[in-house]
Amino acid sequence: MKKKKILIFLPGTTYLKYLHTDAFRDLKKDFRIVLALNHKRKKTFENKYLKKIDYFYSIDKFLKNFIIRYLDLIRIRTKKIIPSFKVPLYFRFPSYKFFLIIYNDKKNLFPFMVYLKKFYFRSIFYKILSRSFFFILYKKFTEFLLNKNNEINKIIELEKPNLIIYPTHFIEADLLIILKKCEKDKINNFFIIENWDNLTTKAAISIKPKNLGVWGRQSKNHALDNFNYNSKNVFPLGNCRIHEYFKFRKKNYKNLKFTKKPYFLFLGTNVLFREEINFLKKLDSYLADNGTELSGVYRIHPQLSSQFINEAKTLKFKKILVDNPINQRIKNTNKSDYRKKFQHKEYFPLIKNAEFLIGLTVTTVTLEGFIFGKDYYLINTSQSDVSNMINNFSNYYHGIEKINLFHKFNNYDLFFKHFQKLLHNKNVIRKLNQTSIDKKIDYFYFNKNKNYSQNLNNIIKKII
Repeated sequence: MKKKKILIFLPGTTYLKYLHTDAFRDLKKDFRIVLALNHKRKKTFENKYLKKIDYFYSIDKFLKNFIIRYLDLIRIRTKKIIPSFKVPLYFRFPSYKFFLIIYNDKKNLFPFMVYLKKFYFRSIFYKILSRSFFFILYKKFTEFLLNKNNEINKIIELEKPNLIIYPTHFIEADLLIILKKCEKDKINNFFIIENWDNLTTKAAISIKPKNLGVWGRQSKNHALDNFNYNSKNVFPLGNCRIHEYFKFRKKNYKNLKFTKKPYFLFLGTNVLFREEINFLKKLDSYLADNGTELSGVYRIHPQLSSQFINEAKTLKFKKILVDNPINQRIKNTNKSDYRKKFQHKEYFPLIKNAEFLIGLTVTTVTLEGFIFGKDYYLINTSQSDVSNMINNFSNYYHGIEKINLFHKFNNYDLFFKHFQKLLHNKNVIRKLNQTSIDKKIDYFYFNKNKNYSQNLNNIIKKII
């Protein structure tokens, strides 16, 4: 019997992690797999996994920008229906105040002029385009462009697949081209949602994928409530990278050379750098004044925005060590390779040996910490902070307070009052029964079966 054909589109080299983790291993047993990668294969780019790719494709820059703009317009028009869309829009179209916090390079002599050039006029332009009359015109022209020949359509027409699989953060231009072609040619498809927040902060859906793979029951509810999906078309799947954590958490890691136990771990974000530094200065002073043996580790985000890198190099604290993985990232230009080569050597030991984690927002790191059995302390600071805006509008983590490893503090005073207990009461720093924790995590992240490849194969057999 001839095997059915599955065409898998990977929208960038970051998605090579599906090959690193062998996520399609079980699919290969039952189906014929064809892989297509959005990448112009350059001689300077070396990766052994590229040998497994059947097609390399790219999207015309004009078409790509046009589609990305269209997706932003959809978010602008639907933010009243899905309030969490306001979060990415704040970053795409920041106020001047937010611009100074998030984007401004301190070298800028005239920051307001930079703001006008980069953001203000663009914001006005998008507001005009989002008005019904102009939006309808823009939508019709987008559909016209999508019907024209492009490399994605040519691959689909040549392969004639029984199913298309597409991992996505729901921000790529590829997705709309693929969906339009699937709609036109009546091709079955399965979109793998890359993160637990994507359906509440990024998914500007004009054409619905037929089937979705999501992180857990929480994000499945987002698909049902926000986009009127039928339950039978949405499948809790997890994530090929996060599934690796369940394997690595069983290992015992030696402390990294620069760390000294006991320590807490503060994992930085890509855009809240300056706000994080302000908090860490307060925390560092508190640790120094109390003469505690507890220290901290601040791991700078490996993809930290370029305007913060010089500031990151000059960071110095008394009781908090700075772990800056940016140098290793620069040496290894491929993000996916970087994560594969360094995560288990540098990140897992940090998180496994930490007493607890601290952060200003709920991120993927929060769930990662839970998988390793670590308490997470969320500091929800003043109303003027960007992190507070994210915490107020984001709903992808609603219900996480039911996991008793999660602790939220609405101001510094409440946190430091509790922190005093952490310094003097070792019973507060604890590890709970991991089986019980996993059961609670399962609502947010499907973990009943630790084999991601098997999970994926079981789902595909149901829908193909």
